Amino acid sequence: MTARATRFAVVAALLAAVSGVSIFVVMRGRGGERGMEVGPGPGTGPRLEIGPNRLVGYSPSGEVLFEAQMEGGEYDKEHESARLWGVKCSMMEQGAAVSAVESDRMDFFLKQNKALFGGAVRVWSEKQGVEIRCEDLAWDIGQKVLHSDKPAQFQWREVKMQGNRVDADLTLRRVSLYDGARLVAEVKLPRR
Repeated sequence: MTARATRFAVVAALLAAVSGVSIFVVMRGRGGERGMEVGPGPGTGPRLEIGPNRLVGYSPSGEVLFEAQMEGGEYDKEHESARLWGVKCSMMEQGAAVSAVESDRMDFFLKQNKALFGGAVRVWSEKQGVEIRCEDLAWDIGQKVLHSDKPAQFQWREVKMQGNRVDADLTLRRVSLYDGARLVAEVKLPRR
């Protein structure tokens, strides 16, 4: 087992021990692909699947909630959180990607079922033709909403707007831009 695979196995064991989240670790070696199940079995609660440069989150019912590709990451036992670097995360609904985020980092808080994206953040939906750029973005995974209290730029086709705060649903069909407490723009796009 390589040093990298060993670190992933240790992270998986810590995640399971501290949070009760089931984790599946995939390591590539001379014998091909092999896995190790840590924590409660499938179907008993939310779980993560961790592999080299990859993190997948599942709901208790087994629905894929997100899939993140990353350059690296670590687990913080004290705060029960994972920090990933160089992230591209696809956010899923009913098995299909509805939007995606690229960011310098992603902090995933296991017990709160939330993620924070930081650094240069770009969230977009190819299906809706929408893009939002900001410095920080919070994702409430359970509520399926995105929020940032930092200045944000919104683009839909040739329409460009800016605000000091942004709220959006996961599909980016509903986006609200604010200047302080004042609503600057609310975009409601039809289903495509």
